[in-house]
Amino acid sequence: WVGGTALGALLGNFITFNTEGLDFAMTAMFVVIFIEQWLKDKKHWSAIIGAIASVVCLIVFGADSFLIPTMLCILALLGVFRKPIGKAGDGR
Repeated sequence: WVGGTALGALLGNFITFNTEGLDFAMTAMFVVIFIEQWLKDKKHWSAIIGAIASVVCLIVFGADSFLIPTMLCILALLGVFRKPIGKAGDGR
């Protein structure tokens, strides 16, 4: 894993390819992942936490730097609400 990462970092600058349209494909992929998560769960707490955290961090940190704070916020909230979310998923 470390060797592959180092090799990719060294050789990545020499390999070029057209990334046009990649932003649309990534957005579509994340929408599909969100919909699958929504359809899988009976209670939608994890999806709601993710959506709200994303919007709040987008407003607070701006479009250029909201991704890492969003991931940290989602991780923290899912950790804090782990037991209630788990109980909601059990149908209790």
